[in-house]
Amino acid sequence: MQYLPREQGLLSRSRNEQRVFTSTRRTVRPGACQACRKRKSKCDGSRPTCAFCTRRRTECYYEHCSNEKPSDVLKRRNEEIRRELLNLRQIYDFLRLQPEKNALELLEQIRLDTSSAGAESIQKLAVCARNRSWLAKVPNISVSKHEPKATVLPPFQVLLRSPPSCVDTTSKNHS
Repeated sequence: MQYLPREQGLLSRSRNEQRVFTSTRRTVRPGACQACRKRKSKCDGSRPTCAFCTRRRTECYYEHCSNEKPSDVLKRRNEEIRRELLNLRQIYDFLRLQPEKNALELLEQIRLDTSSAGAESIQKLAVCARNRSWLAKVPNISVSKHEPKATVLPPFQVLLRSPPSCVDTTSKNHS
């Protein structure tokens, strides 16, 4: 959204003295970079790096494309969060409703995942859980008083004493 300069006008200071003034409004950029938003400073919206970040030698990144409206950014981000929540619910349901062996296998995959990309890791784990034949029987989440209770697992110390079912203890050499 751009504002145009005001039309030139006359401002009366006194009856004998008149002064001509012009007022220009600043150009509003709908998409400031994240660094400028955080600092609450004026951003010129230049890409790939705005002038303010160039001067300060800071990382300059935009949450949206240059042709994307702020409302579209919010809609896209909302959809991403909705998908991530759905994936987390599927993983949660899987861990809650599947036999202990299957739940422990997925838990082990979660613990072995060292990637820093949270949403991508969650999506991969949800896909992995969905692709297992035993996951197809997991019901959708329903908020109800009549929901079945979760399986009671043994205390965590008992789980630590016995090796997971996916670890092969027979191939180790004890020398």
